[in-house]
Amino acid sequence: MIENSIRRYAMLSTELKLLIGNNFYLTTKHNTKSNYVLLRIISDNPDLDLHMDEGQNDATVQFDCYSKDPLTASEIAKTIDSVFNTVSFKDTLIKVQFALKQNRIPSYDEDAKKYRVSLDYAFYYNTISNGA
Repeated sequence: MIENSIRRYAMLSTELKLLIGNNFYLTTKHNTKSNYVLLRIISDNPDLDLHMDEGQNDATVQFDCYSKDPLTASEIAKTIDSVFNTVSFKDTLIKVQFALKQNRIPSYDEDAKKYRVSLDYAFYYNTISNGA
């Protein structure tokens, strides 16, 4: 669920859209040859308080920023940072209190034949009940 909210929020960034268009994916099942971002949920740990109500959740998320050009892959990663690092946001499903970058790992993906900059983030959030 959080992945859809993260994608929607990211796609509000004009700067990111200039770099990747609409190429922000939640699955590897795509065939784009352009720049893109792949979002993976590494872990999503719901927390319940003593009354069995939903409490604070934390999710570890990985953004993989791909481009044939290493500088562009880095620029996509910097833009993801500007969108999410130490930011809070809310939509109809979740309220993110805080997002924090944990790691940045540049590499080359042989399968994709593209440069990749991976960003690991921790998201701290609550789900919104009944869309309220």
